[in-house]
Amino acid sequence: MSDKNGAHIPDEECEDGLIPLAPLDEEEETRRRETIDRLLDMQHDLIAEMTGELPIPLEHRENLSGADLEHFAVNYCLDLSAGRYERAQKHLANLHRFAPVARTAVEDLLSGKSREPALGSIPPKTLRKWLKQLLKALQE
Repeated sequence: MSDKNGAHIPDEECEDGLIPLAPLDEEEETRRRETIDRLLDMQHDLIAEMTGELPIPLEHRENLSGADLEHFAVNYCLDLSAGRYERAQKHLANLHRFAPVARTAVEDLLSGKSREPALGSIPPKTLRKWLKQLLKALQE
């Protein structure tokens, strides 16, 4: 029910004053996530094509460093923050492939040696907790 100004007035049945949310369509959410993944891949390919520089796969780099893997840890935290748990698991799998170097990247983020402005939207305690969990997962 709404008043003359369009403001919601809770029904008598809704005693806590909360408006019930519509049920989440899991199929639609899955399609949306797949579309986002596909668009990100296309963006990556387009940038590589425009610059004329195809990146050397991580497996073929001679001097792989924590900085090369840091983006996986950053994206892992950002995806956790956004509730994209499947994507976060993909980043974790990429980090596992290079666990010794990946641990260095996570340790650098934990210690503050490396900073990423994009992580500023995540509360510091939450970020530390996630990075510690990530570090523990990489030690297994």
